[in-house]
Amino acid sequence: ALADDLATPLLVVLGTGGPDATPAPPAVTVEGAEVSALRRAPDGSGREVRLWNPSSRPATASVDGHPVELRPWEIRVQSVG
Repeated sequence: ALADDLATPLLVVLGTGGPDATPAPPAVTVEGAEVSALRRAPDGSGREVRLWNPSSRPATASVDGHPVELRPWEIRVQSVG
């Protein structure tokens, strides 16, 4: 979200792979919603992704192939195995 962009500095990290490094698979695949955060779950059980529907209409997102129903403008934290 724009407010997050203005209030939170970007975290920059230098990569350690060389030009021949194999790209890692994505940590999580999300379609149909915006992602504003990805983090380890506080209890250590996996990860959590914060999704939001930037639309005035309901949306069905997909998180690692699993459907997630979102109301208009809804923000939701979803567990990811």
